[in-house]
Amino acid sequence: PGAKAKETKEAPPPPEKKKTRGATEVVEEPPKVEKKTWTGKTPMTQINEWCQKNKKDRPHFDPRQRAKGFQGVVTISWSKDKGSMEKIQERFMTPDLYPTAVEAKHAAAVVALHNYCGQLQLDRVLPPEFRQLWSDLVQEKKIKDQEEELIRQKKEKEKQREEAEAKKQRQEEVFTPKIVM
Repeated sequence: PGAKAKETKEAPPPPEKKKTRGATEVVEEPPKVEKKTWTGKTPMTQINEWCQKNKKDRPHFDPRQRAKGFQGVVTISWSKDKGSMEKIQERFMTPDLYPTAVEAKHAAAVVALHNYCGQLQLDRVLPPEFRQLWSDLVQEKKIKDQEEELIRQKKEKEKQREEAEAKKQRQEEVFTPKIVM
């Protein structure tokens, strides 16, 4: 009842032994460090699933080589109407360059995902190397929305001013006595 279970620890494999003239020399190998990899869905997989779910064609990825890296481009297309041959296409490009074509494709997928699902917090399910890109896109959208709101408010104030001016002019016409001869 009060006894603790024995913990079993696996012993590391014995160091490799190397024979040299009459003596045995122990050679220690450096520990192997495995590179941590992303086990979740990649951005390309996520945009592909989004396209399937929303009845779009498969996304077409086109990494373009530039002087200092790759720029990712993804094109998403779909039929305008059911059975129609007319296609609608949207193209998304990465704002930055990436060292490999694969990274550029994934970054382009993040840009497309942000365009279609920007209201969701997908940065939580993106690989760590693309979370900053998502955050940057969210910030850019906030700034753009604020600018659009300011423009809308200016137009609304201008419209209200014009309406008040027109109302004032109508009132002056009504209350101004006209002399008839």
